[in-house]
Amino acid sequence: METPFFAGAETDLVEQWKQSVRTRFATRHAGSLWPRVRVTPGFMLLALVAGAASGVAGALATALALTAVLLAQEMPRALLAAASGQQAKVELNGFGGHTELPGPQLRGASVVGFATIGSLVNGALAGVLVLVARSLHEPSATGMLRSLALGQLVWAVLHLSPVAPSHLALVLVQRLRPQIRVAHAVGSACVLWLAAVSAEPHRSVLTLALFAISLAGCGRVGVEAYRSSRDRSIGLEDAIARARQQLARGEPEPVARFAQDALQVARSLEWRRELYVLLAWASIGKGDPFMAHAALQALPERALDPYLLAAYLRCCNRRTEALELLDDMHRLGYRSRETVKLMLELSFALGDFEKVRAIAAADSELLTSEDLALLRQVYPNAGA
Repeated sequence: METPFFAGAETDLVEQWKQSVRTRFATRHAGSLWPRVRVTPGFMLLALVAGAASGVAGALATALALTAVLLAQEMPRALLAAASGQQAKVELNGFGGHTELPGPQLRGASVVGFATIGSLVNGALAGVLVLVARSLHEPSATGMLRSLALGQLVWAVLHLSPVAPSHLALVLVQRLRPQIRVAHAVGSACVLWLAAVSAEPHRSVLTLALFAISLAGCGRVGVEAYRSSRDRSIGLEDAIARARQQLARGEPEPVARFAQDALQVARSLEWRRELYVLLAWASIGKGDPFMAHAALQALPERALDPYLLAAYLRCCNRRTEALELLDDMHRLGYRSRETVKLMLELSFALGDFEKVRAIAAADSELLTSEDLALLRQVYPNAGA
């Protein structure tokens, strides 16, 4: 009989992880790919403060206009992701809009399309709004539509430019050294400031708010690039690569100590995430479910892949749940050599030898000759 290590609230969190992983992969096959939208309190506060000078009505109008402009940029990106089989998550925050992909990142021409499609929609909407404004004879409605059209146009141009934090700029500079990304962020901030000053004759509350959001986003990009540069300068990237090799050799103890020590000095989100994943695997390798749980808890849910979560469940002596999770993932097309090997191990440990034979017969092409030889040695009736 299996005795899980965690109960109560901790078990609830594990159930949440399992549900999150299942949902992310199931939506690709269920046809329910409509994006999820989240508006943060920071975004609403910024929008309301920007329009506060015009009273309650002005604050609400500014909030609605900002939401319309940012959603016009992000929703086409999310729908493009849906066309590739991924349910995206759209977030509007004080740094702008962000569309998060739960699965594999897009590659090739899809990356450029994903970065630019929102700006094309912003630009098209700006043109439509101008045409509608010209057909109206109500000055207040015309002024409102022209202001919204200008906001759509400004956001389109900003995100089609190589200036941070535009989606296109982030694609162009993501492979550059962190020091260059820092310089790019500083230069972008200067360009944005000059653009905001130059736009004075056409300035509105909406365009000022858009420039403020862009400058805040530029600052965040610059800070993260600086942190990444600093982490790389102390040799963190090379040390993580060596730790991965050490873990592959079956030495989890020193890797866990390294990850814990490195987390004390690492500052960038990028490298801290890598370290938490490394710590989770090292903890699983040395049979420490409590440390593994703490590492997984520090990761965003999108960083939890089925293999890592199933390995953690096995470490917690929850073999049946781990096997059920991998069974579900295999039915959805998520299969690899590692997951097949773990399924064989779990089935064998649970005494389900019929399942061992079935997995070996169905997924033998994913296993190496060494894997198959070891399987026949351990279980001669596997049929592989």
